[in-house]
Amino acid sequence: MTSFFDDYDREVTEASQQDDKSFLSHLGSIEEGLIKWIYLCCGDRQFPADMRERIMGIIAVHRIELGCKCAPSEDTNDNAVEYAKATRSSKLVSELHSAFHKLASSRYKTRFGILGDNPKTIIMRRDDHDDPPLPPPVNNGLIRIDRDTGMPIAEGMDGYEEGLEFEVSDG
Repeated sequence: MTSFFDDYDREVTEASQQDDKSFLSHLGSIEEGLIKWIYLCCGDRQFPADMRERIMGIIAVHRIELGCKCAPSEDTNDNAVEYAKATRSSKLVSELHSAFHKLASSRYKTRFGILGDNPKTIIMRRDDHDDPPLPPPVNNGLIRIDRDTGMPIAEGMDGYEEGLEFEVSDG
């Protein structure tokens, strides 16, 4: 099994050494970071519907922040807050850890392989499968365009000197 949830649990343990207000603030941030990975993972069209429903239920019941916020707020889940203060831990992290162990033990097969217990790995494997790598950049990211036709010109072709030059950006 992987250390994905163990890493989050360690963060919670370190945060638990703080006073209640600081601990809950830090815990809210930790949980929101985890929830983002979970949403990305569970949102895949081949993620098992029964596990998606179970996991979304765990998030709804056990997160300390209500709503989908990335910063701590006054809008909290009182039961989750009381649990966190009493145990200095996160029920959300432990319940999600258990749910993903169950998912991994089910050996559910998808288009990108068998689902494991690490949401981040599931997402990366899915993205590697679904998004083939881009070809290497032409001429170190520079493309020459023929002024008359608007078509790319490969280096060494006629008309190279007359082409326009621009950089290709990622966004």
